[in-house]
Amino acid sequence: MHASKSQRVSYLAIWLAPFLLLAPVFLTGKALFWGTPALQFIPWQAFAWEALLQGELPLWNPWLGMGAPLVANYQSALFYPPNWLGLAAYANGGVAALAWLQAPLAAVHLAWGGWGMARLARRLGLDPLPQVVAGLAFGLSGYLVARLHFLSITFTVAWLPWVVLGVLALARPHWDGRAFLGLAASLGMMLLAGHAQLAWYSVLLAGLLAGLLAWHTLAVSSGWQLRLKTAVAAWLRLAVAGLLALALSAIQLFPTAEYLLHSQRAEAVSFETGLDYSFWPWHLLTLLVPGLFGSPASGDYWGFANYWEDAIYIGLLPLLLALRVLLKRIPSRASTAQHAVVNFVRWLLPVSILLALGENTPIFPWLYRFIPTFDMFNAPTRWSIWLVFGLALLAGIGVQHWRCPTGRGLYWTRLATMGAFAVSLGAGFGRLLLQDVKSTFLGATTLAGLWGVLAGGLSLLAPVASTEGGETKPGQPWWGAAVLVVVGLDLLAAGWGLNPGIGLDFYRLPAGTAQEARDLTGAGRLYIPLEDERELKYDRFLRFDSFQLEEDWQNMREVLLPNLSLLDGIRSANNFDPMIPENYARYMDLLESSPAEMQQNLLNRMAVSIVEEVDSSTPLGINLNKNATALGRVRWAPCAEAVAPGEAVWSSLADPDLDPARTVLLETVQEIPACQAAVHGEAHLLAESANRMRIRVQAPEAGWLVIADTAYPGWQAAIDGAPAEILPADGAFRAVAVPPGEHQVELAYRPAPFRAGSLISLLAWLGLGAAALWSWRGRRR
Repeated sequence: MHASKSQRVSYLAIWLAPFLLLAPVFLTGKALFWGTPALQFIPWQAFAWEALLQGELPLWNPWLGMGAPLVANYQSALFYPPNWLGLAAYANGGVAALAWLQAPLAAVHLAWGGWGMARLARRLGLDPLPQVVAGLAFGLSGYLVARLHFLSITFTVAWLPWVVLGVLALARPHWDGRAFLGLAASLGMMLLAGHAQLAWYSVLLAGLLAGLLAWHTLAVSSGWQLRLKTAVAAWLRLAVAGLLALALSAIQLFPTAEYLLHSQRAEAVSFETGLDYSFWPWHLLTLLVPGLFGSPASGDYWGFANYWEDAIYIGLLPLLLALRVLLKRIPSRASTAQHAVVNFVRWLLPVSILLALGENTPIFPWLYRFIPTFDMFNAPTRWSIWLVFGLALLAGIGVQHWRCPTGRGLYWTRLATMGAFAVSLGAGFGRLLLQDVKSTFLGATTLAGLWGVLAGGLSLLAPVASTEGGETKPGQPWWGAAVLVVVGLDLLAAGWGLNPGIGLDFYRLPAGTAQEARDLTGAGRLYIPLEDERELKYDRFLRFDSFQLEEDWQNMREVLLPNLSLLDGIRSANNFDPMIPENYARYMDLLESSPAEMQQNLLNRMAVSIVEEVDSSTPLGINLNKNATALGRVRWAPCAEAVAPGEAVWSSLADPDLDPARTVLLETVQEIPACQAAVHGEAHLLAESANRMRIRVQAPEAGWLVIADTAYPGWQAAIDGAPAEILPADGAFRAVAVPPGEHQVELAYRPAPFRAGSLISLLAWLGLGAAALWSWRGRRR
């Protein structure tokens, strides 16, 4: 199977289309910003690269929450190699260059996913045109494009076709060392890309497909025992490749595993959270008409929940071709692998839909309660990745066996084409007459009818199957190019505007309120009550119905939302991270549910100097209120009370007679010596970096240094160079016993899982490189 020069050129469509889609962002000097790029990915990376440039690993983030792990935050994906380009961008152009980079980097991943699907189609024996159609249908699918602002999802899913490509090679009876190494590397990159949920769904898909393909590799006459043995061998190879991938990504996974055990997600997500964002059944219609319920890009979305979580469009023509394969047997001349894949996808699609529907059927709630891993994640709608992957692959197979219809098929194709024209014309006139937003289905149907007309026309001009020997007479020379143009334009139109950009000044210029906030907070923190944060974030700026805003988008920076506040050097008591330390989460829950007097006490303990509240009467819609009674982020306390580890500390925090400025609650079974409450001491923060603090303590009597930062494993203390114990204090913080006199206390974050994971990953990557070099030299010999 050799491709002509024109066919090779057609492969460029897979790479050019994603860059064309995002050209209005990066070619006009803009950057991605809507949602998680501004609130998570860019602030995380900006802080991380700044720490590295200062000569320190970004293991800890002291600016968000009350301090939290950064490297261990899985979605930060700081060890994912493509993200390292951000270090060069940040070093040369600051946060604005880093932000600009995200759009072309996302386009590369869309293309990489599409290219992997094309290579997978090639492995199945498909010709170049079917390969490119499958690549476009996957790489520009609504699943990837609409979720593009959630960068870790796109980066993870882009590796799915490459993982399946490796599985196909390992499903054969004979050993293929290069395929094994490629599979391990692809799995390792997927695990480093930063989205555990999609990585898990991808690995499950690969495992299911590995067994089925191995089973079908041998003829039925081989006997079921030999076929089962081949399937088990494929699973074992996949498992070994998975273990190597775990070693390759250990530098990320080991710290993340520790964080998971000490986070709010250490146990299963709640039933309500686990079934949040279940696929809305009516959105299945968007497989045919993606804008049926409007779109936030055009500001008229009115469907259930948000647009991107249910986005599954792969293009009308690819969908019709995929459905044709599902409903009609493919020719017997197709390869065994093609037949096996079609049979696999036939049951994969309904399973994917049933899982994605989540709470809309009794199936997923039962799985949540009784089957492991189903209670680990929210958003069941993301199971639709199986649907999108399967349909895109079937679309390629459909193009491979696409022939000009004859007989009754010709009659129905002509009739359907004319019907599509009538629907497009009628819906277009209806859209002109109806202006209500709910008439979005008319505009969307008009466009879908146009694609239907073009699909029908292409079908009538498709290659003709000869009656002699089953050979095929080629279609018109331009026919293949027309297919790619129609598919590409359809997908570009569906994805256009779903990833808006903003001028680089949004990231480059500091918020006008930043200096005022820094003056008011000093060394303390800014706190936004949860309801006010939600109102600002989801009701005012990041609305689900529209990307368009009636005010200046710069105001989203001005209101100091977490984690954007990190870019302005504002310590935020809020933290918009997917995982947060469990003790911090517990403290914040207590704060939100407590009466006003106790809330004030808790705010004082956590060094909150400013409380930001929504106020529609002000120009920015917020007020920054000074908290004059806030305690210092580091302070000296003469007294301590011991409470049993566990629940006791949370009830003790409500004691109105406990003066937090004089007494600290310690979770310990040790005896606490008596104190002189009238004694005064001082604690001053002398220096701080990402993973270190140096504090001077001076007091006439022994007492306690209290640091209002999150207590977390890996932090170590030393007093004048001698090791000292850190005790959990006030539910979420740290305390160190300090003898009388003047001393310097140093705290350093040295997580053992990171050191162990780094060593394992280093050895694994060196081993993989050596094995790849050995394999390459062997092939040359």
